Amino acid sequence: MQSATGLKRDAKKAIDELSEERLRVVVDFIGYLRSKDKRPNKTTRETFKKTDAGEEITAYRSIDDFFKEMGA
Repeated sequence: MQSATGLKRDAKKAIDELSEERLRVVVDFIGYLRSKDKRPNKTTRETFKKTDAGEEITAYRSIDDFFKEMGA
């Protein structure tokens, strides 16, 4: 099994050889992988629990009503 140092070295070499178009794809994919590792914070988890239970949900008749309520 290759060490992390070896993997990084090989990855840097491979990246240096990519066209700009393919490099953009790699960067986008890395961003996707990073976002998959994120976990909701405590406030978000608590909000999900409440809304899943039907609590603290506000309904609006229209998107215009929503924006009026938000002051926009």
